[in-house]
Amino acid sequence: MPIRVHRRKSTRGRQPSDRAGNPAAKDDDVSTPPVSVLFDSWADAYSQDSQWSSVYKQLQKGEYVRNYALYKGKIRCKGMLVVPKCLVRAVIAATHAYSHPGQRKLDVLCRRRFYSPSLQKKLMAE
Repeated sequence: MPIRVHRRKSTRGRQPSDRAGNPAAKDDDVSTPPVSVLFDSWADAYSQDSQWSSVYKQLQKGEYVRNYALYKGKIRCKGMLVVPKCLVRAVIAATHAYSHPGQRKLDVLCRRRFYSPSLQKKLMAE
């Protein structure tokens, strides 16, 4: 049985288009998820989140909270960044935009680097 090789059609001399046949958007029209959410301060998000606000306040005062630490303005739990509920979608989108992994790899990356009960639920749903 012969092996079939699928080749991409050449776009030479034509305007690039997406799969639906629509002309591709110009560079100015392309919007990417903000990767900066991974590097910005999450202080406001922690203080507004009912689950993490008390932990964040205690850590800011320098009090000991078991399994939690404050590092560069973000809460860490056993080495993973604690993500407030309001930033879960943004963190998943930014992680995907930052490294462009597939779905399984994105799942592994997020589970390895970030902690939040709502994050775990979102990853299981996808």
